Amino acid sequence: MINCMILNLLIPEVEYVMYQNQAAKTLSVDHISQLQDLVDKYNDVFVGKDSRLGKCSLLKHKIEVPEGTVPVRQRQFKVGPRQKDVLENMIKDMLEQDIIEESISPWGAPCLLVAKKNNNGYRFVVDFRSLNKHIVNLDAYPLPTTDEALESLGSALLTYFSCLDLQSGFYHLKIDSSSRPRTASRCHLGLFQFKRLPMGLKNSPLTFQRVMEAVL
Repeated sequence: MINCMILNLLIPEVEYVMYQNQAAKTLSVDHISQLQDLVDKYNDVFVGKDSRLGKCSLLKHKIEVPEGTVPVRQRQFKVGPRQKDVLENMIKDMLEQDIIEESISPWGAPCLLVAKKNNNGYRFVVDFRSLNKHIVNLDAYPLPTTDEALESLGSALLTYFSCLDLQSGFYHLKIDSSSRPRTASRCHLGLFQFKRLPMGLKNSPLTFQRVMEAVL
């Protein structure tokens, strides 16, 4: 689902509030009205105050390791008192949104919180380096470079470009049920495995790119 903050919109239900932003100030009253009508029409694809994410079923990510691979278990990272509450709230939210589930997997990678830029909270990440070493179904799908993206804009006939931010983009994609146990991560709350595509996993960006090019 699209992050409505990028569009400078807050969506309670059908009422929108424009944030003070330089881009928003350049829009005419008519353009603002058209933008609000557009967001109202496709309300279900925008993330509102509840931060609920959508689901995409076009492709399920698979993780393949050699037969006979011994599952890797690592000690959990220490979490400071201030971050414990943050981590617990994140785990609770991901359980409620069906992003993760409790696990009895023999695999167990440590998780940690990484501070976002400008003191804008934390990002939940898992150290999948040990798992990544065993993954054999390497994907060669091409990822566009920044130069290629800019070149494609140069040939456009329109004078306006849209930039949309897919909030927690990877979490919209599903992981094949047979691969979920390999994504298990450990923390002081227990063992949890992903039902959605996590960051830091080999091939995750390529799976995401495949889906984006299929839907755009």
